Amino acid sequence: MSKILFLSIKPKYAELYKFKIKTIELRKIKPNLSSGDFVFFYVSSPKKHLGIIGEVKEIIAKNPTEIWDIYQENTGMNKTEYYNYFQQNALAYGILFKKIVPLVEPIDLNELKKTIPNFVPPQSFIYYDKALFNLDPFGNYLYYFYPGYK
Repeated sequence: MSKILFLSIKPKYAELYKFKIKTIELRKIKPNLSSGDFVFFYVSSPKKHLGIIGEVKEIIAKNPTEIWDIYQENTGMNKTEYYNYFQQNALAYGILFKKIVPLVEPIDLNELKKTIPNFVPPQSFIYYDKALFNLDPFGNYLYYFYPGYK
């Protein structure tokens, strides 16, 4: 585990992750992540909380048509939304996950601000060091990914 990527997502996508309908995070810019890194999903307004944590399996880069052909059932988007999102992009990037964990008790924005100095919900994304997991309340979720972790 070397880094954590904080991403903002809309509440509708958080619900799709929660019910395992959406299993790939799509991006126009290649995320600087490797297998074993983590993605923290900040759920935007009106929820305003950290609601999901995912462990990265791999990052894929393909033309948008190839990704749609392979993963369309897992994107949480219809074809029009998908192609509107990737218009003008020669490459589409996907984050595939080993595991996605919806938090039973999401961490609200006020708690995030208390825990992470100068925290501002990301407009798109922001990277943090793995040391973030050493802070309460984040460390409480490591046991989902590492059985036996205390």
